Parts: sequence; structure tokens; C-alpha cells
Amino acid sequence: EWCIANSSIRSYAFEVALGETCQKIDCSAIREGGECFSPNTLPWHASYAFNLYFQNNGRTLAACHALG
Repeated sequence: EWCIANSSIRSYAFEVALGETCQKIDCSAIREGGECFSPNTLPWHASYAFNLYFQNNGRTLAACHALG
């Protein structure tokens, strides 16, 4: 199972949700120079962070819906 960002959400909402999520998990992999930085797009980075949070928090629907 995966938790990915909804592509219909505005960029600002992605930025806010990504910032909040990265306060809860280690987002170093999607920072410049990180192994998952590319592609360097907001939806990609948000999806990576959301899924990492989801995977580390029981892979529950609530864990995915709590993000963005």
C-alpha cells in the first residue's frame, strides 16, 4: 500500500503539508543531494514524505488522510 499526494491539490497546500510532514519524519532523502531528490517537483517530494510517514505509522487510512 502507498500514500501519495493528490495531484489536484494546489501547490501551496503541498508546501504546507510537506513542511508539516517533514517535522515528523526525516526528509533528508528529498532534499538537494538526497537519493530521492529527483525528480525535483513538489508533488514528488510530497508523495515521498507522505508515504514515508504512512509506512512508519501503521499504514492506516488515518495515517494517510492526516497528510495534505
